[in-house]
Amino acid sequence: QPPACWDDEELGACEGVDPLKCPAVCPMACKLAILDIVPFLVDAIGGDLEGVHLVTLVDPRWLRDVGDLQSFDVRKARQVLANRFGKLKAPWFIAVGGFEATVNIELDGSRHWAPHVHLVVAGPTRAALRGALEPAEHARRSGAVLRPLRIDEVTSLVGALCYALKAEGGRRTAYYTKEGKVGRRDQRLNGDQAAEFALWQVAHRLEQVLTMHGIRRDGGRMRVLTKKSAEDAN
Repeated sequence: QPPACWDDEELGACEGVDPLKCPAVCPMACKLAILDIVPFLVDAIGGDLEGVHLVTLVDPRWLRDVGDLQSFDVRKARQVLANRFGKLKAPWFIAVGGFEATVNIELDGSRHWAPHVHLVVAGPTRAALRGALEPAEHARRSGAVLRPLRIDEVTSLVGALCYALKAEGGRRTAYYTKEGKVGRRDQRLNGDQAAEFALWQVAHRLEQVLTMHGIRRDGGRMRVLTKKSAEDAN
């Protein structure tokens, strides 16, 4: 349901024709965006999944206290991401994904919002991605985030894209595994946290929460900015 505070222009835009232009993030807009974007990306990336990775980035500077998620500026986070991708030395790459946030509950019981971005990246090597996207050393040393950057191989392109574009909130509770390592148990947000996350989403258009690199959207159509050469495909 559109918020009651929307004006006529915003209500008119909430029609599902172009989900990226929806005046706020909502589950239906996310689903429509996935249906719109995924077939294009599957065709652009192709069937060879070598060099395709699922990346999760949590910059320690993005953390916010519970109750203060609204202060997380996704525009600045997108600019940080664009600057880091600018360091990539890759002749061809595509990156697409979305920002979301979870409440992380640590072993000592402390809790905070951990905004992060999931991305499917095709083209660069794992080493090149780590070199470009790893948060600054001083941020890593803070210990606020145990694993600020995770890079996994993709075995299902459609599955990875749907996961990266889902733009959902959640709660992740830390615990010790049988091996003595720290694991995270995924849970739903409680009522107050779900309301805070929903208010953060409503404050953004879907095109602000989703992020695409190496792709441009012109007149409702997407195109890849650089062509994948035969050498890149092999």
